[in-house]
Amino acid sequence: MTKTKWSFQMCRKWYLVILLSFLLFRMCVPLSLALPSSVDSLAFSLIAMGGAFLLLFDLLYHRRLFQMRGNTWLFCLLVVGLLSSLINSGYGLFDNLKTLVWTAIQMFLLYATGKERKRRDVEEEIFLLARVFLLIWFLLTSIGVAMFVFQIGYVDGGILKIRQGFYDNRLWGLFKDPNYAAILSIISIVLSVFYFKKTAHKTVKGILLINVLVQFVYLVLSGSRTGMVAAIVVMAAGVFLSLRPWLQGKMVRRWACEGIAVVGAIVSAVLLLGTMELTKAGVEHVPDLVGAMGGHFSPVTLDRSDVVDNEDISNMRFKIWGSGFDVFKTTPVVGTSPRNTLDYAKDHLPDTFIVEKNYILHNGYLEVLVSTGIFGTLFALGFIGDRIKIIVYYYFGTGWKSRRYYRESTYCLLICLAVAVSAVFLSEVFFANTLGTCLFWIFLGYSDFFMLRGVQREERKNEKAPLTCRIADWLEEKMRGRPQQLQRGE
Repeated sequence: MTKTKWSFQMCRKWYLVILLSFLLFRMCVPLSLALPSSVDSLAFSLIAMGGAFLLLFDLLYHRRLFQMRGNTWLFCLLVVGLLSSLINSGYGLFDNLKTLVWTAIQMFLLYATGKERKRRDVEEEIFLLARVFLLIWFLLTSIGVAMFVFQIGYVDGGILKIRQGFYDNRLWGLFKDPNYAAILSIISIVLSVFYFKKTAHKTVKGILLINVLVQFVYLVLSGSRTGMVAAIVVMAAGVFLSLRPWLQGKMVRRWACEGIAVVGAIVSAVLLLGTMELTKAGVEHVPDLVGAMGGHFSPVTLDRSDVVDNEDISNMRFKIWGSGFDVFKTTPVVGTSPRNTLDYAKDHLPDTFIVEKNYILHNGYLEVLVSTGIFGTLFALGFIGDRIKIIVYYYFGTGWKSRRYYRESTYCLLICLAVAVSAVFLSEVFFANTLGTCLFWIFLGYSDFFMLRGVQREERKNEKAPLTCRIADWLEEKMRGRPQQLQRGE
């Protein structure tokens, strides 16, 4: 790797650290409210400008970020998003442009790990980001759990009415939405288990175990059904993918490996659900015990009133999604644009449910359909299909045979899976600037890096560069009139 490429990767690594740290602290409502909106906007703008500069630098000199497999689908999705924003500019354009810039940073900077990098460099980068995330998130969730123990709950934010602490029979903690926080706790657990297996330091192992306990307790106290579903899926997938190579090492026949792994996944999901229910029943008595020591008694329940007394099992999400489909029918080709769905609906379907309640769609995949229409959805599905193809080929093909980088790719994939499942119920993955979305794209890049490294070298040689990279090479050659090998210093 040349000095310029090494410097670029160093800048990219520390850019990820800054972005991750800023989004983590921004999750903390008291800090977010204490920070003036002008300072918050300035910080976000500077970080966005930094990401755009890194993208431009790579485009002009190396184009390594544009060589990631599948980025042609992402580029086309961005183009459709831009066209939709221009067509619907009457409802607002600036917010859409900001969203597209951040989406480009996620898809072409966060996601693009770099095919030419060494495994050791990538692992060191993951370890650095993991330490930042685990430390800050442990502190924030620990304070939240303490707020439950001492029964601290209030409404903050003035007219915003942001619930904090233990409120309405669920733990909000220091966060605005416990559903998003629950997913991040699952990611924290996955990272803790990964590094628990990699380290031999007993003190570090103990700290990681404490973190797993704290995150699991927060997950239960959050009352997030999105978090519960994501945790069960991640647990089942993790057990299934972990059992297969272990059984293979025991010389078990392949068909038996698959069957035992499936049974193990189902059993683990059932056990996790039971453990969560037992934990829920147990922690309800903790504030009682603390209150008794202080001379008073405070009965606590974790049964959410909006769930227990609600006959709608989806908690209005079915109505929201149905309303989203109604909006899609009015503009099926180009959509409403990423940030104008509600304004568009107010103009064309003023009586629809999301307009009456002023709700977003609460589904990251449905938002792609509604905001970018059929064309955007086809490109998003093309990218998803390409990722599924890589996963299936690695875990049921070459990866099964060689098991190269199996553990690394699996844990990175589980982190992506947690966010991908949550996107069924939350606004994540596409056209979103949340911490979960950023982690999704970062670890999806790491997962692709390890899985593609795990395939046979001969198979990698036949892989063509993505269309976007070939077009950029061709344009540069035409503009400069020199062979691209000389231009790129190769």
